[in-house]
Amino acid sequence: MQLFHRRLLALVCAAFIAASLLGFCIEAKIKYAVSVIIVAAALFCAVFFSLGRLGKKKFAITAAASASALLGLLLSFLYFDVCYMSAQELCGIECEIEGVVLERRYTGTFSSGYSVRIEVIDGRKAGYKAILDCEFVSDLQPGHAFSARAVTEELGYLSYSTSDKRAQIAQGFVFRCVVSADTDLEIVDEDRFVLSVWLSRLNRKVTALIESAVGGEEGRLAAAMALGRRDLLSESTLRDFRRTGSSHVLALSGMHMTIMVGAAGFVLGRLGVGRGVRCVLLTGFTLFYLALTGFHLSAARAAIMLVLVYAAHIMAAQADPITSLYLACSLIIAVSPSSVADAGLLLSFFATLGLIVGITASREALGHLTDKLNGRPVSALAAKALRYLVTLIITTLSATLAIAIFAWLFFGELSVVTLLANIVLVPAATLLLAGVLLFLACQGVPAAAGIAARLIRLVSRGMLDFCAYFSGKEYAVVTLRYAFAGVIIIAMTVALAVLCVIRLRRKWIMLLPPVAAAAAFSICLAVYSSANAGNLSLTYLSEKKNEMLLLTSQGDAVICDISDGSRSNIGLALASADREGVSEIQVYMLTHYHQKHIASTEWLLMSEIVRELWLPEPRDEREYGVMLSLVYIAGEQGCKTVVYKPGTPLVVFGSGVLVADTAYIKRSTHPTVVLSLEYGDGKFTYVGTSMQESSLYPAASEHIAASRDIVFGTHGPVTKTPFSYDTLPRNIGTVVFASDEIIAAFKYTPEQEDLLSEAVLVRSPQVRRFSYGGAAPEPLLKTLVKKGLNNPQNFYQAGLRPMLRKASPE
Repeated sequence: MQLFHRRLLALVCAAFIAASLLGFCIEAKIKYAVSVIIVAAALFCAVFFSLGRLGKKKFAITAAASASALLGLLLSFLYFDVCYMSAQELCGIECEIEGVVLERRYTGTFSSGYSVRIEVIDGRKAGYKAILDCEFVSDLQPGHAFSARAVTEELGYLSYSTSDKRAQIAQGFVFRCVVSADTDLEIVDEDRFVLSVWLSRLNRKVTALIESAVGGEEGRLAAAMALGRRDLLSESTLRDFRRTGSSHVLALSGMHMTIMVGAAGFVLGRLGVGRGVRCVLLTGFTLFYLALTGFHLSAARAAIMLVLVYAAHIMAAQADPITSLYLACSLIIAVSPSSVADAGLLLSFFATLGLIVGITASREALGHLTDKLNGRPVSALAAKALRYLVTLIITTLSATLAIAIFAWLFFGELSVVTLLANIVLVPAATLLLAGVLLFLACQGVPAAAGIAARLIRLVSRGMLDFCAYFSGKEYAVVTLRYAFAGVIIIAMTVALAVLCVIRLRRKWIMLLPPVAAAAAFSICLAVYSSANAGNLSLTYLSEKKNEMLLLTSQGDAVICDISDGSRSNIGLALASADREGVSEIQVYMLTHYHQKHIASTEWLLMSEIVRELWLPEPRDEREYGVMLSLVYIAGEQGCKTVVYKPGTPLVVFGSGVLVADTAYIKRSTHPTVVLSLEYGDGKFTYVGTSMQESSLYPAASEHIAASRDIVFGTHGPVTKTPFSYDTLPRNIGTVVFASDEIIAAFKYTPEQEDLLSEAVLVRSPQVRRFSYGGAAPEPLLKTLVKKGLNNPQNFYQAGLRPMLRKASPE
């Protein structure tokens, strides 16, 4: 392919981008070492040049690439190791801050959050972009100047957002400010002019116009695609587009920019505007549209490429797409070094690169196809449609292969319906954006605007229904969290990169790495599935007095909720499930009811595919009301609801026997919970606090006596009295004490102390993993099938296989 042949600027930009990526991933000391290596390599080439063994052109290329790489490392060092790290020194202290609100991130029932620019910290000037979280509902609006007394914290997990630390850094944030009381916050100025805020308000006005005319999720989808308002879309819509591999249709990128600007160019051409003037006007329109939509990095990349194309037209030159792509990405990173961590920019860059390479490599084959079609009795329209379809397939596959390594790194999954989704959704998206432009242009003609709005609604509804249908299909997504997946994807990416750089006489050789990768992945997956058939992993998650149990096997998952219903607890379980390679949730099980479960369960069912919702029988009218709300939510999301009687054996993964029961004591409104899981010759038991005071104590004692792994949890009434159990299992494996209070209250005999000395004792863990494998106990399994407590077709071979090492208390 010789990607950089006669493309010196592209090669120099590639060195800058690679150095910037490396600079983000490594520490300052390693940056110094890499810089020394680059300088040494350049000097080595200079020596060869002085001896006449290296051509002038090659030496110039080496020197330019080395200088570009050093510049990339320098900018990375100045931002990440100087600016960002100096901001981290402020974390953990309370300080007086002054700043301007840039954007509202969320507003909840009891709190609100914003993106802000911090201008003053404790009387000293600053220029940091930060997250401002108010532990109350604030009246702040974008554009307001404020002063506050806040505690600065490091970036990281946010209960109201799915963004991680990398994503927050990519957006330019350096820390988080937390304001605990409304008395600590004061609005100083409500009329501060900020250009980005003014453009955001204009964006919201146009969005409201589209939403009011189109209505519903259809209008929000149109606004998201035309104006970048993905924040308006429901969690279920975002989930469906993600699972069909078509999230790029929602993200402002080259496709959206080309359609919108191309339509404007078409109108100017019809009006008779000259080529030079048209290019100038379209450049201005491109920059305005980029600003209106919020300067999304993927859109900025496309906008810069378009501006370069128009500049080439004005100068009567030919713009090279590969050089334009590398130059656009380099300019973005040079202006904003933190953008190198942005997943959207990386995906946009490599997808576009893959698209260009794919089209270039298949140009000859497409030419042969066109010649054959011209020689056959087919209509010109049919020939164009077929060529368009083949081109769309090639570009989709090329882009998918180019971003495979980032799909593995950032998302850990790959949709198997990506190709079909792109064939259907890309033309539909083009039609939708054209409809939005027509609607905005016809605002003075109500009848025409109404027709355009109906067209938008029709196309949007079709796109939403298509994504919802295929997203709900089982195994629509393949996980890439297997250890072998990363090795295969990296090897394929390296092979493709090498083939792109070297000279190829036969373009079909480019097909070998992806074909070999697909074959290797299939073989490894078959071997892995066979080796791990019947194995189950149980993960215990603890956050203060809230606990979750995650059961995973062969990519399926069951989540047992032993918490107060907060969304953050479900978020922890989902994060753990993602690390386990889970792409959908088979069962979400509540052990008891809290009012918070209504909102958190709705969020879960909308953001993830959940097949079944298991609810305990309600004990009173309050619980009955919560249950009805949950049943309604599950019905709206197409999730099956099962109401079980506490204490009844339930079958999970085909052969696992799960029992959950709750009881209340007089002095508390919180229930105590016992939950056991039996697999083959192994058993796990969770016991809540104050179990010794409840009616479940005898049942809990029986479960503990037969268990290999035991967790004494923290959820339930406050522990006020000591507790003990008459019988501990002789084959005890791991005992988890979730808090020091539980350890202090636990009493045992000298004989039991000898048994515990052989166990792995764990104190106050946030995460603890257990592994099981084997076959279920036959008599109990037959009893459950005979009683019809669960569908026997779901039965699954599994049992206990401890993978725990002996350790002192943690």
